[in-house]
Formats: sequence, C-alpha cells, structure tokens
Amino acid sequence: MTSLILVLGPYSAIRTLLFSRDNILTYQALSIPTIKNPTDFFDVLFAGNRLKAALLESRLDQKTYRLVFARQEQDVLVQLQMRAFDLIVLAFNKNILEIIKLTKSANIPNNRTPVVALLNPQEINQKIHLLDAGIEDCLIGDTFENQIIDLINDWKSKKNNTMALNYIALISDRTKHNQRLTVTIFNKLFEELPWQIKIIKEALDRQDYKLAVETVHILHGSVSLCNLEEIRKIAFFLESCLRSKNYDAVYEYFLMLETYILNFTSYRNLILANLQSTP
Repeated sequence: MTSLILVLGPYSAIRTLLFSRDNILTYQALSIPTIKNPTDFFDVLFAGNRLKAALLESRLDQKTYRLVFARQEQDVLVQLQMRAFDLIVLAFNKNILEIIKLTKSANIPNNRTPVVALLNPQEINQKIHLLDAGIEDCLIGDTFENQIIDLINDWKSKKNNTMALNYIALISDRTKHNQRLTVTIFNKLFEELPWQIKIIKEALDRQDYKLAVETVHILHGSVSLCNLEEIRKIAFFLESCLRSKNYDAVYEYFLMLETYILNFTSYRNLILANLQSTP
C-alpha cells in the first residue's frame, strides 16, 4: 500500500515523501550520462536560401531565437537527425515536395515539427500540393519576414501552453485530479524549488557539502513525487555525485539542475492561469 504525506518545513514547504516497499531508493555506483539542458530558445531550421535566412535572422531576437541554416537536401536530413527544432522553413526552388515528404517521414525525429514553405509568386500553383503533403503553411513573395515572425509567435505561444498543460497533467495524475491539492503543490513547488536552488548554490560556494546533499535530497523527493522526471534525474545524479564526493561533476549537474528548475518555473503564470480556468 502506498501513502502520500505532505510534510511542511523551513527548507521545503512541500517535503513530500512517497513511501512504498517497491520504491525504496538505493544509491550505487553509476555512470552518469550526458543530459541536454533545456532552453527557452525557439529553434528554427531554415533550408535552401542563405539570403532569405539572413533576412529572417536579422529580424529575430537573438536572446530568444536560434536559426540554423541548411543549404542542401542532405544538410536538412543531417540537421533533422541531430537536434530538435520548433519550426522548419523551406525555401528551395526545386524538389521541395520531396523534401517535405522527408521532413514528415516517420523515422525523422522532427516529423511533427511545423513546416512552412516559401514560394515565389510564379510557384503559387504548387501551394495546394504542398499543403496536401502535410505542411502547415505556404508564404508567397519576398516580404515573408513579418509573416513568419507572426507564425513563430503563434506557435511559440501554443508550445508554451502545451508545456504548461503537460506539467498540469503530470501532477494531476499524482493528486488523482484533486484540483485544490494540485494548485497547492504547484504553488509550493514554485516557491520552494528556487529557494532550494539558492541554498544549494550557497552551500556549494562555501563547500558545505553536507547541507548541499541534504537539500538536494529533499528537492529530489519533491520532484519524484510530482512526476517531474527530467528534474528528478538531474537531482538524482547531483545527489549521487555529492555522496560519492565526485565534486568535479557536482558543479556541472548543479548548473543543469538550476537550468531545468528555471525552465519549469518560467511556466508558472500559464500553469496557474490554466488551473484557475478549469472548473
């Protein structure tokens, strides 16, 4: 039988522990994998026309957007296999239908990423065929930058809302869809996780590894209970490094943990707004 207990305290107003005979945490020697840091960047793959890519990049806020250029079809395939993108822009003068089919193929990691094609006015007759192939939009003419920026802002808003709903679903599963408890847990997480990160950072700065590992352990318990698996993994590796005195890896994993938590808390307003609008 599994029981859920909320324990309030100065370091963690949600020192939440899940007790289960089947879920006893044991520490052991392990090889620590490389885990990608989350970012707030909106990543755009622009393929086919370097001048148009440069025009778009000049209009994007470099603190928010990253644009990767691919010249040829083979370059597109390489990039699609290497990393995740939030938007694919195709500006090829030929073979564009074949490239669209490539981006939508089942064995491509980015096969659900929105695709936009840029067409010259004389290519307008291709639009219906390209839309039928599964892309999201076709933009006609050379003055495309404002249209793409509008599309990016729209998709970025949808992406953020999707992330917020995903977090809500994870914690709602734990609370058996008790909305009041879900709101309480989110509020505690938004309050306590940044505070715990501050404590860990200050403890590491003065080499107080005892306090650091105690605080990471509390944080790890909270995010484990709440189904925040990506944060849980980093917290687990950080705690393991601290316990094994692998201090070279400690600071790397602390920075990753800090990044993940900042990313999570950036959805605070969206999450709480969605919860408040749910009857």
